[in-house]
Amino acid sequence: MRWLSLASLLLAGCHLLLSHDLPRDGAPAEKARLEASSSDGGCPAGQELCAGLCVDPMSDPRHCGRCDVACSASECAPGSCEKGSCVGVPKAGPCQGGAGQCVAGGCCTTCVKDGACMATPDDLTSCGAKGGPCADCTQMPGLPCTTRSCVAGSCSQESACAPNQACAKGECCACIALTGACVKTADQASCGVGGGSCEPCAAPECQTSACDAAVGACIPGPKAANGTLCSKGTCAGGACCDKCAQGDQCVNKAVACGPSCSDCTKAISPLPCRVPVCNAGTCEEANATDGAACFDPVNGTCRVAAGQAWSQCCTGCWDKKAGKCLLGSSPTACGTAGADCKDCALAGMVCAAFACQAP
Repeated sequence: MRWLSLASLLLAGCHLLLSHDLPRDGAPAEKARLEASSSDGGCPAGQELCAGLCVDPMSDPRHCGRCDVACSASECAPGSCEKGSCVGVPKAGPCQGGAGQCVAGGCCTTCVKDGACMATPDDLTSCGAKGGPCADCTQMPGLPCTTRSCVAGSCSQESACAPNQACAKGECCACIALTGACVKTADQASCGVGGGSCEPCAAPECQTSACDAAVGACIPGPKAANGTLCSKGTCAGGACCDKCAQGDQCVNKAVACGPSCSDCTKAISPLPCRVPVCNAGTCEEANATDGAACFDPVNGTCRVAAGQAWSQCCTGCWDKKAGKCLLGSSPTACGTAGADCKDCALAGMVCAAFACQAP
């Protein structure tokens, strides 16, 4: 009886061990897991082990179709994996950061025209920004003296006048002529700046003038060439010379007189107290100054009496009271070479050899 009971216990224990270790026909999930473990690293059916994770290659955008095949993405077209292939799904609305609007899968930072994003920023006929609608700046009302432009996605008008011009009478004018006409570019005849009154640039004879258009002011121009005819003669050194023009010099000397530069000392044979001079380009005689040496070889002095226009050559002594030349040998009128007469008698002296001496 004891032996029968022991055998029954052993049979029951073996049955429990076998039923715990062996799979049963009623556990298909466990069976599938064991079957998959042998082929895909232990991932469920339909998944693959990529980078240590079980993923679905039919829908995972990081491992689309197979491991490590990532679907690229942009801010306006997130990457998507469908049936093992990458597809782009454009979205609408603002771009990331608010730089523009998503248009056709791209971030449009200019403007949208006919459903397309314009490629050129600040285009005059397609002006806009951040994916907004385009505007045609050429259609906006224009102001005089301005040009239309697109700046930072907005239509604007800027002055079309140069820095030295101003808008006057609806035009860009450098200055306004006496006739009221608009002068666009200042010149010698009409010089001015900033839309003010025009003024002609005048210049002295034998010189020229010009207009500095940048500041609207008259400035000296080149001098006329030497020898150019002028109202009184010829130009020399930028001046009208009525005398002898020698290069830049205008001289008026007895040896260089007039346009022909005549030598008056040879053209005229003057009297002892008449000197050759050049007067307005003509050789003439002039009265020698009082006290000048006579031109005659005689040792004398040119003297001029009060009230007289002509001088005379005095070789004796000159009587200032009488205004005449004396011999110069008298005790009361002693002297020579045109010097003033001396009264030797007043000093108790005599006149000898035209000089006062002791008796």
